Amino acid sequence: MDIVIIGSGNVAIVFIRLISRTNHRLRAVVCRNPDSLSGVTLPTGLLVRDFGDDIVPADLYIAALSDQFLPELKDHIRLHQGIIVHTAGSVSKEVLKTILPRYGVIYPLQSLRKELDFVPEIPLLVDGSDPLVLDTVRFFAREISEQVTIAGDEIRSRYHLAAVSSANFINYLLILVYDYCEKEKLDADMLLPLLKETINRLEHVSPAEVQTGPAIRNDSDTISRHLDSLKHYPRLKKLYEHFTELISEQFRHKSKDKTD
Repeated sequence: MDIVIIGSGNVAIVFIRLISRTNHRLRAVVCRNPDSLSGVTLPTGLLVRDFGDDIVPADLYIAALSDQFLPELKDHIRLHQGIIVHTAGSVSKEVLKTILPRYGVIYPLQSLRKELDFVPEIPLLVDGSDPLVLDTVRFFAREISEQVTIAGDEIRSRYHLAAVSSANFINYLLILVYDYCEKEKLDADMLLPLLKETINRLEHVSPAEVQTGPAIRNDSDTISRHLDSLKHYPRLKKLYEHFTELISEQFRHKSKDKTD
């Protein structure tokens, strides 16, 4: 297929790299600010266009744009053939129906960074405006990912919520922890084996089976010492208190259920 990428951010650049490994033909990348690609290594012969230029004909247009800009895309481009898909988690595929009659979604359930050379495993959630479009989109998705799942707007939005709650919230907690380590002159890298083991366990057991810590043990002395140590770190203290309360409550109920 002839493919055009619309966008110049992290997802757009990673998709360019993935597609470059296939037999599909990358024709062009279209974006609001072509200068933003000046430091990016692009495949030889790939055309760079802005929204004011004529769009290069293609079989598949991939709109890797922000959620906020997608509703405005119809005001910036005119397409006459092919399929257009977006890559957003929480935006309906219907946002594209005024651009082309054949449209869909290819949502990467992964955090993508264009500055990283390594491309991680990327599960893809796909959808299409009709069965033929879905078959085409799914076929293409399988060319760049080993894990492709059909998911309509509602299911995809739920996956997106799960992704935000797990990856984004955990990362923010680690921001606070790393700040604590820096100010307390601790080596945060010492935590990496523990963090890796915590994630690796999920391949074999559920999180509920391996929950540990003072909250699940109802170790009030340790909890009190920790909270006292966090008096100069109000954000981390607030999260510590809240997580401790939730963990204690959940596992107290589970323990009660087992004995009833």
